[in-house]
Amino acid sequence: MLEWLPTAWIGILAVLLLWVPGLAVGYAGGLRGLVAWGSAPLVSSALIGGAAVVAGFAGVPWSVLVVAAATVLTAAVAWGVRALGGGWRSPRVDRSSPVWRRVLVTAAVSVVVAGVLQARRLMAAIGGPDHVSQTFDAPYHLNSVRLILDSGDASSLHMTLTTPDATTSFYPALWHDVVSLLVQLSGSSDVVVAANWTTLVVACLVWPASMLVLARGLFGPRPVMLGLTVAVSFAMTQFPNQLSGFGILYPNLLAYAMLPALLGLAWLTLWRARGRGRLVPLAFVGVGAAAMALAQPNGLFTLGYVAVPLLGHWVAHVSVRAWRLRRSVVGAVVPGVALVVLCVVAYWAAGQVSLVEEFRTQVSWPARATTGDAVNDALTLAAMHPSGSSNMLVAGLVLLGVLVSVFVARWRWLPIAYVVLAWLFVVASSADGATRALLTGYWYGDVQRLASQLPLLAVPLATIGLTVVVAGVASLVRGTPGTGRAARAVFSVPALAVLAALVLLVVLPRTALFKDSYDYVARRYVVSPESTTSTLLDESEMRILDEVDRIVPEDAVVAGQPWDGSVLVWALTDRETLYPHLRMPLEGDRAVVAERLNQAGEDPEVCAAVTRLGLEYVLDLGGENFWGDDGARFAGLDGLVAAGVAEEVARVDDSRLLRVTACEGTEG
Repeated sequence: MLEWLPTAWIGILAVLLLWVPGLAVGYAGGLRGLVAWGSAPLVSSALIGGAAVVAGFAGVPWSVLVVAAATVLTAAVAWGVRALGGGWRSPRVDRSSPVWRRVLVTAAVSVVVAGVLQARRLMAAIGGPDHVSQTFDAPYHLNSVRLILDSGDASSLHMTLTTPDATTSFYPALWHDVVSLLVQLSGSSDVVVAANWTTLVVACLVWPASMLVLARGLFGPRPVMLGLTVAVSFAMTQFPNQLSGFGILYPNLLAYAMLPALLGLAWLTLWRARGRGRLVPLAFVGVGAAAMALAQPNGLFTLGYVAVPLLGHWVAHVSVRAWRLRRSVVGAVVPGVALVVLCVVAYWAAGQVSLVEEFRTQVSWPARATTGDAVNDALTLAAMHPSGSSNMLVAGLVLLGVLVSVFVARWRWLPIAYVVLAWLFVVASSADGATRALLTGYWYGDVQRLASQLPLLAVPLATIGLTVVVAGVASLVRGTPGTGRAARAVFSVPALAVLAALVLLVVLPRTALFKDSYDYVARRYVVSPESTTSTLLDESEMRILDEVDRIVPEDAVVAGQPWDGSVLVWALTDRETLYPHLRMPLEGDRAVVAERLNQAGEDPEVCAAVTRLGLEYVLDLGGENFWGDDGARFAGLDGLVAAGVAEEVARVDDSRLLRVTACEGTEG
């Protein structure tokens, strides 16, 4: 824990960056209370990602000033939209009411306590702010941040890390935009520290705050249910724990953390606005959808699947109301027909996007379980747990919440939507063929991503179930003859709710179920003493990177076989590498260097490519290659010293830094 303290101010910067712009725009647009505070990261993210795209198009260098300007302009637009919407405001409790104070205290205390406890455990799992994730996706994301810092262009339309010769290439860059701003604001050059603090803030604060937006709509200003929502949000291993280690899927972590707020705003649009007043929350839903598209578009597809039961529930309500009030057949039938047409048109329109059509026809991950096993994993919340353990306590609360929701009008869509999410997980886990690709290709058929969606609706359902248990126990005690005043106080609903929250936040994380979950995260950040196929860098390889930082000029380019860990040289030393991704496409001069650099003394074409690329150094980390890659694509980087192409300038154990000498004085 202590090793995090010197950089804690970067975490504070992350909180300010993710909350201040969104609060300014949210309040200008009529959001208030928990809705404003909980959805602030969603709105801020849309501003940051959108500003990056506009700045990239206009050629304006990326900085926090761009975000500040975008915030001012968007706040003015939000104020105008609110005026057009008749001054709509999100539901809030009057400050003169004692309920307002209870809601405020409950929300603030629960988020702080739960967030601190979760942060403490994630900090211990990560190990330190400078510990790099030893996972497949980490080099791409960390190097993309470095690309943004070096180029001054943070647009999602210009993410050319793996296509350096292209003028445009789309990849959702919102997470990278946030981290790059943190690096700039902190005055540091350490991408890893900024990335790790962003992970903590997203997993420990953005997620529960976002869930409160959905809870505020579903449960109203009920302090007990709001407080329990925060506690339950950390009671499942599928999220945020799993995505804090797997991949590492930084963009998905951010998108899923903001998804409850977007769903909550959609709920408010349907149920807490009328007439032109719907313009305001609908606009915020559009803003949130933009944030989702720029963070990780599969979050939009999650919303699409969940929105169908939500819309169906609302349409059924409208139809029944029309029939009861006016006996209108047209009013009762047209909304349902309109919903069907809307779904068909939306599905067709999405399919016109080539990337979406590609998702629907292929998946990148194989099925891995039988249908029965997949159903069991979904029901018991064992889905993708590192050791396959079931979370029976919370699964039981979810089941109770499902049963109760059937009898409460505003919650009836929740069980159906949750079944949809569970069904998608089952399909991805066990199905084969075209159906699996059609339904789950938006997530590459990846069961990890689909399992991590389950808490989106499992949290409110478990909260409902836990509230019923708490209320039932309190009622039972009150109804017992001879119960004294002290017992009534101890077994009151608020007191029992606090006890239940502490069980979820303190006792449950100490069980083997959660210890395995945090151990899973920890293994992704371990720097082992010796090179293994499961890690990118070992201790000696980390030390040679210090030599790179000391010896290699800042404007020099470094080559290296990416699978031996050299892929991280750009992220960790701020020295550009030719191969910044493990599966970097090899074309043109980069292909020449990868295949024939050791022939530079006899092949003029090689030196011409070296000169055009500005290549001066080669990093050879030796040891085991990540995932056991044989390095065949980079055979030209072998035997450089023996071939007289390079000289050794630094060594740590079997890791070497080489300077290319064969092409000195050559013109490209």
